[in-house]
Amino acid sequence: MEHIELHDLDKFNDYLREYENNVCGKHCIAILLHVICIAMSQNTHMMETKFIRYAQSCLVRDKKDSSVSYAAAITFLED
Repeated sequence: MEHIELHDLDKFNDYLREYENNVCGKHCIAILLHVICIAMSQNTHMMETKFIRYAQSCLVRDKKDSSVSYAAAITFLED
């Protein structure tokens, strides 16, 4: 989530490769991060992303365990 808030597409992709977590919407998140990075690099818009909610179905203690996480974030133009 930190990589998403920092708009760091490379680190987000590194995380996915390293931990092999199944992230629903990972392609949509990657597209969003790419668009944000393009807009910010062209100085057309400065944006911020913040997670406003996070919940887990259960706490994972072992590699055999599974859990579903739910997250909600907003991306907005900075003043």
